[in-house]
Amino acid sequence: MLLAIQALEGSYNDGLLPVDYHVDVLRSIFEKLEQSTDQGAVNHEWVAKFDLLMTDAILLYGYHLMQGKIDPHSLDVQWNFGYAELPGGDGKLLAEAINNHTILQVLHGLRPTIPS
Repeated sequence: MLLAIQALEGSYNDGLLPVDYHVDVLRSIFEKLEQSTDQGAVNHEWVAKFDLLMTDAILLYGYHLMQGKIDPHSLDVQWNFGYAELPGGDGKLLAEAINNHTILQVLHGLRPTIPS
C-alpha cells in the first residue's frame, strides 16, 4: 500500500484521527486505480480525486502536527505561545518531499518535539 496512506493511517499515534485525513476513501480509490491499471485502463477521474484528496490530507495532517488541531485561543483568550514556522517556507518542503519521495520522513519531522 502507498506509504503516504500508511502515514495517514498512523496519525492515531500522534493523537489524531485517520478519518480526518480521508484514509478510507483514499484506500478505496487507490485499490480501484490498481485494479484498473492491471486491466490496462486508467480512470482519470479517480486519479484526479485521489490527487486532490491526498494533497488535502497531507497538508492538513502536516498542519495538525505543527499547529495542533484545536485553536488554542478558543480555549484560553490569553494564549501567548507562537506557532511553529514551516521549514523551507511556503510549499517548498512539500514539493521537495514529493520530488524526493520523502513525504513520510517530512511528516515525521513535523511532529512536535520536547526540548531537552
